[in-house]
Amino acid sequence: MKTLTATENEDGVRVDRLIGKYLDDAPKGFIYKMIRKKNIKVNGKRAKGDQRVREGDTVEIYLSDETLERFKKQKITGSGTIKIVYEDENILIADKPRGVLSQTGRSKKASINEDIIAYLLEKGEISENSLNTFRPSVVTRLDQNTSGLIMAGKNLNALRELSEMVRDRKIGKYYKCIVEGILTGEKTLEGYHICENGINKVRILDKPLPKASKVICRYKSLERLGANTLLEVELITGKKHQIRAQMAHIGHPVVGDVKYGAKSFGKGYALYCEKLLFPKMDGELSYLSEREFMADEPSDFKEISGITLVAE
Repeated sequence: MKTLTATENEDGVRVDRLIGKYLDDAPKGFIYKMIRKKNIKVNGKRAKGDQRVREGDTVEIYLSDETLERFKKQKITGSGTIKIVYEDENILIADKPRGVLSQTGRSKKASINEDIIAYLLEKGEISENSLNTFRPSVVTRLDQNTSGLIMAGKNLNALRELSEMVRDRKIGKYYKCIVEGILTGEKTLEGYHICENGINKVRILDKPLPKASKVICRYKSLERLGANTLLEVELITGKKHQIRAQMAHIGHPVVGDVKYGAKSFGKGYALYCEKLLFPKMDGELSYLSEREFMADEPSDFKEISGITLVAE
């Protein structure tokens, strides 16, 4: 039997979701079955799946130690390296390296999210026990081979507020990239985003189709680099491979991005998230109103793009 005590971060969370956070490898059907069989109790009374706990409530899980061990969270082990751009008691902004996942998926590969958790564990801000019911989490994501700024909430209230701002497109997300060919001025790109079946690739369409999502970004030409152009791109929406696919769709793929039709220099592609801009706002995070955070240009950014090979 395991007893959990709901903290401030779990106040108002449904029982089934709280159990799912603790037993993160357990199927939902298994959790609901345990609730129906009265194996889950709140404050000594039978739990209901849609029941919400309050801070200080005790949740008892009547399962064997072997079953708990089989389904409970695994110990967090980060890569040991994380570059912090900004941190306070509520949020953390890190500079994700190229080649690192934003979050661990089914592959169980290490991610920047696990690095953040490991960092907070080492600092003593959180404990292995607190991770049973709440885990700090990233609220913005980058493709595995896109580097740059990524933001996480360190407590439930901050996570909710940040997630709402991201969902409502209130946080400005600005990228730097180098594209093939010459572009000048500024332009807003609109299209419809759809995932290719069975492959890790997307398409941009000019007209809407079922299951296609509208995507928008704005680019501004900053500098001509030989046969290429350095751009600042503001991401209005946020979809998988969006910038890469939209630039390729107009005939100017990100330099080095072989998947979307660019020439290969064998060093990845030239794209990173350079800036996050907070809106003017109220609430618990109001102290971040209109603040911006910047990432340094990756040391190999222009090298990745093969500038020396195409410069005039």
